[in-house]
Amino acid sequence: MRALNAFATLMITSTLAVSQTLPTPQVITDPKQIASKPNAQVEKNLSIEKLYMTKQVGAADWSPDGKQIVFVSNISGRNNLWLVASESGWPTQLTVSDQRQTSPAWSPDGKWIAYQSDYDGDEQWDISIVSPKTGQVVNLTNTREIAEMGPTWSPDSRYVAYTVKPKTSSAVEIDVYDMVMRKVQHITSETPKDKRNGRPIWSKDGKSIVYTRRRPRERTRMS
Repeated sequence: MRALNAFATLMITSTLAVSQTLPTPQVITDPKQIASKPNAQVEKNLSIEKLYMTKQVGAADWSPDGKQIVFVSNISGRNNLWLVASESGWPTQLTVSDQRQTSPAWSPDGKWIAYQSDYDGDEQWDISIVSPKTGQVVNLTNTREIAEMGPTWSPDSRYVAYTVKPKTSSAVEIDVYDMVMRKVQHITSETPKDKRNGRPIWSKDGKSIVYTRRRPRERTRMS
């Protein structure tokens, strides 16, 4: 017992001695004193050619089982959808298109990924879905004069809610697409032109949708 107490006393004394000998970190307040070690692998001069080869990674979403991630990237030269294992690895291209795509949303049952795509950068978005297994693409809205954006799935994967903005109007409404009946239901309508609806969110039971209504350049509030 005495030996154990002596050992504990020795360990505490040694720890205190080490802590007392450690130097106090110097507080740096002058930005000129901050420096980083040079990295020989980093190019000092980035050419225009290599700058254009820089790739981007954009919006992403998890698969329901957490094993994959869908994301937007211009690895192929266009903003298309890509899949990658959540444990890392090289991604595979899911959609192949000359049109830009964004806002991927994986359905809760894992069968489809919804996203928005426009035509030659005109921002007249359509909502489409793609099978993560086969790559099959289906355009749900197919409206050139109306922009549909921000798809979000109902908990049972039957419905897709999204915002709608006609090309000739500043009002933004909310629609829901029925995947079974293949028809559109207008959730909001006749919204004043100085108001915009957005960010639809499904309730857990799928019976209600909460959304925001705001004026342009105004903070959002719940509706």
